[in-house]
Amino acid sequence: MKKLLIILLFPIILNAQVYKAGDVLPYYYDINPDSLISYAWCHQCVITETSSINMFGVAPVDFEIVSYSINGLGGGSENITISPKHSNAFVILGRQDSVFANPWSTPYWWKTNIAKPLISSDTINKVNFIWSNSLLYLIEKDWFGGNYKNVTDFVNTNDKFIGVKYQTSIDTIFGWIRVHCPDRYRCYIKDFSASKSYVGIKELNRPEVSIYPNPVTETLFIKDPENKFQNYEIEITNHIGQTVLSLQYINSVDVSKLVQGIYIIKITSNGNQSYYSKFVKN
Repeated sequence: MKKLLIILLFPIILNAQVYKAGDVLPYYYDINPDSLISYAWCHQCVITETSSINMFGVAPVDFEIVSYSINGLGGGSENITISPKHSNAFVILGRQDSVFANPWSTPYWWKTNIAKPLISSDTINKVNFIWSNSLLYLIEKDWFGGNYKNVTDFVNTNDKFIGVKYQTSIDTIFGWIRVHCPDRYRCYIKDFSASKSYVGIKELNRPEVSIYPNPVTETLFIKDPENKFQNYEIEITNHIGQTVLSLQYINSVDVSKLVQGIYIIKITSNGNQSYYSKFVKN
């Protein structure tokens, strides 16, 4: 009986869909220009900025990334956080930061939960991940009563990814949000992608532009019967957002030298109107 169970379960494990940070999933949104969330130190005042993200289309806002700074005589707080904004939105928990604090002779464990910083190609839907529906820190600097916390998990010269999901009893959607936090004072929110969406997110295959063949081996053709792209520029990026090809518009693009993978072609006018499509290079 045990052998039979192994035989039945093994194909299910093999066929499980794997979602990775940075991969262009069926629904993708490029935040252009990048959304900057930042704070500055000020004495006895409060500074806050908020960026709202709707990536699943089931509520007006799925996540908020917030910078917050407050400083006074007894202490202060400077941090950047991400918060799910409804009960079905979750973020991958990375760790809990703990400091034994003893302010004014009242000792206790000072704890905060930190989002997990993913790098490109990290798997989002690992079975052992812990998912949180509460506020998580990307960056934290807090101090009071002679006690200090300093969290810089997302501070890096390279992009980091936040793993997210939408979960109900009948559906699960996985996705990622790409951020770049060059220092503890600021984070740029660059783009996000999800395995599925109900409404509200731009699809890559917009009706205004059509490409063929897809998948492609050598030459990618762009359908433009009205010649509306003549003064536009073409940019092709790979699955981690790196530009691999940039040129003035032509309706046939040589992609033979690109390595196999998934790419985004963006056609942009001088007025910054952009059209996107996704293609696979064989």
